[in-house]
Amino acid sequence: MNMVDKVKYVVLCLLFSGILTRGQDSTNTIAFNYSGYLKYTGNQIYQYRSEQNTSWEWLHHRLNLRYDVSKRLSFVSEFRTRIFQGQFVRENKSFILQVNNPNDAVCLNKSWDINESMVLLTRIDRLSGEFNTDNWKIKAGRQRINWGMATIWNTNDIFNTYNFLDIDYLERSSADGIRINRRIGDLSSIEVAYSTALKNRRAITALRYNTNLKGYDISFNAGKYESRTTAGVGWSGNIGNCGFRGEGQFYSSVNSGSVLNLCIEGDYLFSGSWYLNIAGLYCSAGQNTPTKESFSGILQINPIQPMPFRWNYAVCIQKNVWTLWNLSSIIFFVPLSDYLIFYPTVT
Repeated sequence: MNMVDKVKYVVLCLLFSGILTRGQDSTNTIAFNYSGYLKYTGNQIYQYRSEQNTSWEWLHHRLNLRYDVSKRLSFVSEFRTRIFQGQFVRENKSFILQVNNPNDAVCLNKSWDINESMVLLTRIDRLSGEFNTDNWKIKAGRQRINWGMATIWNTNDIFNTYNFLDIDYLERSSADGIRINRRIGDLSSIEVAYSTALKNRRAITALRYNTNLKGYDISFNAGKYESRTTAGVGWSGNIGNCGFRGEGQFYSSVNSGSVLNLCIEGDYLFSGSWYLNIAGLYCSAGQNTPTKESFSGILQINPIQPMPFRWNYAVCIQKNVWTLWNLSSIIFFVPLSDYLIFYPTVT
């Protein structure tokens, strides 16, 4: 079987499994459950300063499996397979490294170079076991440890940073680790988490306390990020009919100095299903001068530097035009660095 036939075989398998997963009713109370989707995404990027026009596209299939041994014990495995093709793949020699997850402690990826402009990448994106009691929850394995409270930038996500420009990754990135959660009353909880990664053998250990105060969800966290001590706070609530959220995270000094990341955002739902979100992010370690940073460079972020720029602003506008159709646009701009991204999407 030659390479072209192999690609056709993979695509047919994805299409077939996509049909199967589409018919699954996840509301049924059964021991074994599966779901998933198949979608196509195309990107066209024009960089005004360099007058470069770059394009690439990919086919993305996801398969989610869940097995409930009992009401208290369950296991999850989720698979992510993508076929990338286009100019961006051909010209970017480190493409696979950029789309891989740096949070993995164990490499569960496999890639194939089909030709100079096409790559097939498959990955086990979630692989975990979870045990629950009335007040305790213990989860170990590849999972998402979500401590963020905002929707554009999450400076409190010290385990698996979320990049809002990665519109293809609805489930968001994962981390290999363990977390233990203890519920305290109806509105409060405390959680401790640990994760490690193969890259640089970095380790993260932190504690989080979450509660509700006068209608606001508030969280505090503290721990160790690699060799740095870190602490943060986050909140989510409303001012009138407007949502108001924010997060702040501090990292102690190690050679390059201490770091402070702070994000604040507000959103509002207008009549006619119009949604508006405005957010700002301050990164003390970011650049504050004009830059030639490429789009691929912006996708390479980490908790200490969630964006390569110091002052960042984003405006998100979304409109639901029909039951299954959404129009949205993200405008990301950095005035002091002469950087602007306009990102329209149709889903």
